[in-house]
Amino acid sequence: TRAGAEVAASPPWAVLAERFQILEADLKAQIMSLSEHQSTFLEAPAPGAAPFDYHQALPSIHAALAEDPNLKAMRFQLVPARVDEQSFWRNYFDKVHAVKDAILAGSVHLNSIDGPLADAKRRAAGEAQARAAGVGALAQTRADEEARAEADAHAAEVMAERI
Repeated sequence: TRAGAEVAASPPWAVLAERFQILEADLKAQIMSLSEHQSTFLEAPAPGAAPFDYHQALPSIHAALAEDPNLKAMRFQLVPARVDEQSFWRNYFDKVHAVKDAILAGSVHLNSIDGPLADAKRRAAGEAQARAAGVGALAQTRADEEARAEADAHAAEVMAERI
């Protein structure tokens, strides 16, 4: 359908769930800033990162290229001289997902009143922000790993709502 094509052609910062649309400007700014740094495209995702399907991402790739001149310039500069096309996009979308996780998880825990779970989500959001900034993985205790799993499960629910 035509409406389905429009949804599929959304740039990666587009928020489809109405309750998160207030965050779209922040998402766009932070995601577009990723394209200003070569490390975004050259540093591979951490082990255990979500799988990336290049062909499924193509509509979002085209939409992002159309709206982000820095992204287009970085792609021209790095592909294929320093990184192949699919790795370029895999690395980019890994950072995009880290930014989304941080912002969306942060907005969810602000509305939460469930104490320890909110604290766990806040820690997970901080770790996602650190990963997006290229700081790397933080040392984790068993409790932190459980909190991350809980936050990841929630992020998957949020992403499922977006689809």
